[in-house]
Amino acid sequence: MFQISEKAWVKLTRWWIFSILFALIPFLFKILVVLSMKHHDEQPERGLLVFLFGQGELLLVSTSLCAVAIGEVFGITTDSIAKNLASGGALFLIAVASFYYAMVSTMGDKLTPPAIIIISAVIFFFSVITSSFCILLTETQEN
Repeated sequence: MFQISEKAWVKLTRWWIFSILFALIPFLFKILVVLSMKHHDEQPERGLLVFLFGQGELLLVSTSLCAVAIGEVFGITTDSIAKNLASGGALFLIAVASFYYAMVSTMGDKLTPPAIIIISAVIFFFSVITSSFCILLTETQEN
C-alpha cells in the first residue's frame, strides 16, 4: 500500500508553495493591473479570464512544473513502475503543453479564447496532479 509520511507531506506542501503558488504570482499582478485601471472602458473588453489566461500562459507554467518534477524523479536511484509512469506522464504533458502553446502563440487569433482557457486549465490541472505525484515519489522511494 502507498503510505504517505509526514515528511512527504511537508515536502509536497513546500513544493506547492514555492513552485505552484509562486508560478501563479504573475497572474495575480495581472488582476491587480485590471483592478487598478482608472476607467472601466480601459479594462479588458473580452473579460478577465480571457485577459488572464487567453494567451496560453498556463501552458508555460504547466511545462515548468512538469520539468522540475521530472528532474526530481530522476534523482531516485531505484527503478519502479510508478517512477516510469509518473515521469512518462509528466513528459507527455510537457509535449502536449508545448505543442498547444505553439499553436496558441502562432495562430491564437484563429482559436476561440474559451477553448484556449479550458484546454490550458485542463493541462494545468493534470500537470499539478502528475507533478505532485512525482514529488511524493521522491520522498517515498529515496534511500
